[in-house]
Amino acid sequence: IGVYCTLLTWFTFLTSALEFIPIGLKISTWIFCGADTGWSVVEAVVNTCFLIGSLCMLQLGISMCMFMKVFFTLAARNTTKVEDAMLHRIQTTFNPYDQGNMLANVSQIFGSPGLDWLLPVPP
Repeated sequence: IGVYCTLLTWFTFLTSALEFIPIGLKISTWIFCGADTGWSVVEAVVNTCFLIGSLCMLQLGISMCMFMKVFFTLAARNTTKVEDAMLHRIQTTFNPYDQGNMLANVSQIFGSPGLDWLLPVPP
């Protein structure tokens, strides 16, 4: 689910980026220079909400990428966050659940590689 959320977040932000830049420039010139935007009150509210929503999507996309980096790193080593913290605390690299390579570790978590890794279909 995290991969789908990350992709959806970036897709939403990138598809709105073409409108994000001109609206952001108009709003910033209105705020900092007092220039007239030519918008009605409703258009100004809608465009401001659009800009705020786009910035929230950008922030969410960055946060999800950081989360996915941590998740995939742990999955590749076949550890949980608690086990990873314990391994760092006792300063050892021994992991009894390590299968030897990344694909084997991820396969132990998600099952054998297949279409169900990428799409939500029954295994």
